[in-house]
Amino acid sequence: RILKLTSTTGIPILYLMEQPALSVSQSFLDKNEISYMTHTSGTTGIPKLICHSAHSMGWRTKWQKTVFTKISEKKLIAFHISPVHSRFNIGISSLMSMGFPMMPLANAQSSKVVHMLEAHRPIALETHPNNFVQWRFTAKEHPEAFSGIRYYHSTFDAINNQTMKTFLRTSMAQDAVFLQVYGQSECGPMILKAHTLESLKTSDARDMGVGLEDMTSARITDSVGNVLPENTDGHIQLLSKGRALTYYKEDARFQENVYGDWWDSGDYGFMDKHGHLFLKDRQVDLIETINSTLAIEDFLLDSLDFLAEVVIVRDKNHSPQPIIALAPDKEMDWNRWWEQVHELPRLNVPIIRDFDAIPRTATMKVQRLQIEKELKSQKS
Repeated sequence: RILKLTSTTGIPILYLMEQPALSVSQSFLDKNEISYMTHTSGTTGIPKLICHSAHSMGWRTKWQKTVFTKISEKKLIAFHISPVHSRFNIGISSLMSMGFPMMPLANAQSSKVVHMLEAHRPIALETHPNNFVQWRFTAKEHPEAFSGIRYYHSTFDAINNQTMKTFLRTSMAQDAVFLQVYGQSECGPMILKAHTLESLKTSDARDMGVGLEDMTSARITDSVGNVLPENTDGHIQLLSKGRALTYYKEDARFQENVYGDWWDSGDYGFMDKHGHLFLKDRQVDLIETINSTLAIEDFLLDSLDFLAEVVIVRDKNHSPQPIIALAPDKEMDWNRWWEQVHELPRLNVPIIRDFDAIPRTATMKVQRLQIEKELKSQKS
């Protein structure tokens, strides 16, 4: 039977349930064919559509399920992850296949998060790094909402130590863990490091950790792919069994970063003698007078509690320009600012913006190049 539908037509559920079920044969794609597409963050330009296969996504879920085996009880997992990102698929499919109950947090607003955590008491929480940075004020104000969480999981990027400490301090569990995972859309989750309150006393926030078993690893090269020795800055290249196939209709753009089995991440850093990866900056964000803008941003966020965000970009003269946002109900403390920066490389006087006025991607990454474009377009 064929029904004509209009914008005001409604189909009763009971009617649908009474209709005969028709058997439809299932078609299978080759495990290496494109079967799924997601977007990239777009931090360095126009976002791309990334093509995945059953094979590439299968390795990513194997990586994730290996991590989930460390969770001792199959209790409620809460997460707030952009549904348009490949991370969403990896997390959901891994949790479902292992029988974990799930609680998606659709709204990142602090009051909504507190309500959901208090009402349902998950044992684990995952979100984007910058959501954790934003929620740390919520965790200080409502520690009881986070007290039942034993496992924190941050993906995509690095996160400053003070933010991790804030969440770990709320937990009633003595062995609470904050797992920091570094990865990319093209390769999936890559490098990981588990933090506790004890380990954070001496941890370098730039230390991303190591790869997982034989599934992921990293190396440092020069600009043309020659491998560099330990403790030498260079391009971060990643080896992942879950690497994507291509960018949709932009394969040439994808191949620009392919070095055999390795993928040039676009990030810059070094590896120490223990094989730990240290992330310094994006290659396109390097500032000549600063060794690592990310390290300075971490330092300022950790030491100045009136700040909600610190981003250092290049102004129209290529000088380091801090963009800062103030914490809720806090005022700018200029004396403390100058005390903290006087021994750092020279920085411009900071520009203060509202947290929500700083341009971000769907995964809350700051769009640094967009800020630089705005600064360069301003008249002197």
